[in-house]
Amino acid sequence: MKESHISLSEKITFSLGAMSKDIIYWFIGAYLMLYLTDFYGMSAAFIGFILLIGKIANAFLDPFLGYAIDNTTTRFSKFKPWIIVGSLLTAVTVTCLFYKPNLQGSDLALYGLGFYFLTIIAYSLMDIPFWSLIPNFGTVGKDRLIMTAIPRAMTVVGGQFILIFGLFLIRKLTFNSQHDLSEGFFMLAAGCALFFLITQLVMCFTLKTRRQKFKYAKFSISKAFELISKNDQLLATISIMVLQQIAIGIVNSSLIFYFLQEHVITAKHFTIIMSGGAVIQFLTYILLPKIIGLISRKAAFYISGILMLCGFISMIFLSLTTGNPIILCISFCFANCGMALMIGLTTSMLADCVDYGEFKNGIRSEALIFSLQTFSAKLGTGIALFMSGLSISAAAYIPREITFVHQEFSFRLALVIVCLLILLSLWIYSRYYKLNGILFKSMLSTLEKLRTSDGMIHDTQKLIRYAIDESNVLLKLKGETLEEVLSPLVSCLARSGIISSISEFRSELNRRLKVTPCGIAEGIAIPHARGECVKRPAIAIAVLEKPLDLGSFDGKKCDLIFLIASPDDGQTHLNLLGRLSLVLNEQGFADSLRHAGTAREVVTRIARYAQHFD
Repeated sequence: MKESHISLSEKITFSLGAMSKDIIYWFIGAYLMLYLTDFYGMSAAFIGFILLIGKIANAFLDPFLGYAIDNTTTRFSKFKPWIIVGSLLTAVTVTCLFYKPNLQGSDLALYGLGFYFLTIIAYSLMDIPFWSLIPNFGTVGKDRLIMTAIPRAMTVVGGQFILIFGLFLIRKLTFNSQHDLSEGFFMLAAGCALFFLITQLVMCFTLKTRRQKFKYAKFSISKAFELISKNDQLLATISIMVLQQIAIGIVNSSLIFYFLQEHVITAKHFTIIMSGGAVIQFLTYILLPKIIGLISRKAAFYISGILMLCGFISMIFLSLTTGNPIILCISFCFANCGMALMIGLTTSMLADCVDYGEFKNGIRSEALIFSLQTFSAKLGTGIALFMSGLSISAAAYIPREITFVHQEFSFRLALVIVCLLILLSLWIYSRYYKLNGILFKSMLSTLEKLRTSDGMIHDTQKLIRYAIDESNVLLKLKGETLEEVLSPLVSCLARSGIISSISEFRSELNRRLKVTPCGIAEGIAIPHARGECVKRPAIAIAVLEKPLDLGSFDGKKCDLIFLIASPDDGQTHLNLLGRLSLVLNEQGFADSLRHAGTAREVVTRIARYAQHFD
C-alpha cells in the first residue's frame, strides 16, 4: 500500500481554508437579505430579484474563469495565484458590502448592490481553484478521499458556525445602539474577512506544489463549451446540484427569518436545533467513506433523498407556535443527514464526470469541471434568495419589527417546495445518471491504462458503432463450455475478413484467458485479443441459450458475450472496452439485447445508444 505524502500541516491548513471560505459564503447567503431589507429599506421581493440576476450572471461567468485557470501556467502551480488574488479581493469587497455609508435612496442601493456583484466575482476567483486543488494531492485513492472529505466536513463547521452564532455575534458587536444592528454586521463582516484572508494565505504557502501526473493541453473557449455540452453525465450531475442548492438556500433563509420570532422558537432552541443539524452533517461527511463501503453509492443517494423527505415533511406538519422543539430538532437532524450525504455523493459524482469527460473527449480539465460546482451553487442560491423574497413578501414581513402575518403558511410552503425539488433530483439521478457499478469501474480501469500509453485515439476506427455488424451476432447460441462459445464467434470474424489467421487469434485469446477470466458482472463477459492478425477493430456478440460460469466479479453466470478483436496498437482495444462498459452500464440495456429477436435489432440498439459515448 502506498503511503500518504500529504503532511499534517497541509491537512490542517486546507481544512481551515475550507472552513473560512464557507463562513464568508454563508454569511452573505444567510444574512444579506436581512441586512439589505432592514438597513437599506428595500422590499424583500426586489432584493431577491436583484440577487437572482447577480447570481445568474456570475454563475455563467464561472466556466470562463475555469477556462482561464486551466490555461494558466506559473511556477507556483496554476491554482495558487488565483486563490491569493481572489482572497484579497473577497476580503475587501465583503467588508465594504456590510459597511453602511452616509448615503440615501438610490445612491445607497447602488452602493450595496455594486459591492455585492464585486464580492461574488472575487469569491469565484478563489473558490474555483480551491476545489481544483484536490487532484493536485496525488493519485492515491486514500489521499484523494481524505482531501475531499476534509473540505466538505469543514465547510459544515464554517457554514453552520455563522448560521448558529451569527445573530448572537451581530448583537454583541453592536456597541452604540441595540436598535440599529448595522454596526454589528460590519464588525462581524470585517472579522470574518480577516480570518478568511489569513487562512487562505497560510494555506497557499503551506501546500506543496506537486508534479501533475496527467497530461494537459490548452484548449479554446469554443472547445471548453463543447467539453461541457458533450459530457451528458456532467449535465445530469450539475442539474442535481442546482436543485440541491436551491433547496438548501430556501431552508436556511426560512429558518433565519422565522426563528427570529421569539414566540415561534426561542433563541436557545434555535441554537440547539441548528447545532444538532451541524453535528449530524459533520459526522455524515466523516463517515461517508464507510457508509459507501457498506452500501452502493446508488443506494446511498436514494437513502439521502428519503432522509431529507422524512425530515422536511415532518417539519411541515409541526406548528410554528406550539410545536415541540425536540421533535423539530430530530426532524431537522434527519434532513441534515440526508443533505450531507447527497452533497458528498454529488461531489464524488463530479469527480467521476472529470474521468468520464477525459475518456469520452480525450481532454482532462479539472478547473472547468469544478467551475460548474460554483456555477450550480450560485445559480441555486440566487434562485433560492428570489423565492425566499417572494415567500417573505407573501408572509407580510415588516422590517425591524420581525413579524409575519401569514408565517405558518409561508414556512410550510417553502418546505413543500423543497420536498418537490428533492423528488425532482431523485428522478434525474434515476433517469440520467449512469456512472455506477462494476462496468463503470471497468471504464475507469481502462482509462488508467490509457493514461500510461500515448493517450486516447478518437477516430472512427475506435467507435463501437463502426466495430459491430449483424453478420457477427449470434442469438440463442448453444455451448457447454467457453471453447464451444468462442469458436463460432471467431469463425464469424474470419468470414467477415476481420482476422487473417484463426490460429494466431485463438492463441492470443487463450493466452489472455489464462491470465484473467473474461466474466465481468451482471451476466456479461468480454473476452478480447489483439495482434497483427487483426485487420481492423471489431466486436462479435453472442446471446447464449444456457448461461456459463466465466469467473464474474459478482458470481453470476454469463449469457451475453462480447468478443473484442483489435490491432496490436496498445490503445484500440482499451477504447472499445471502455466504451462498451459504459454502454452496458445503462440499466436494463443488457436485458434488451438478451430479448432481441434478430441480429439487426441487437446492432441497431447498440449503435443508437453508443452515440451518447462515442
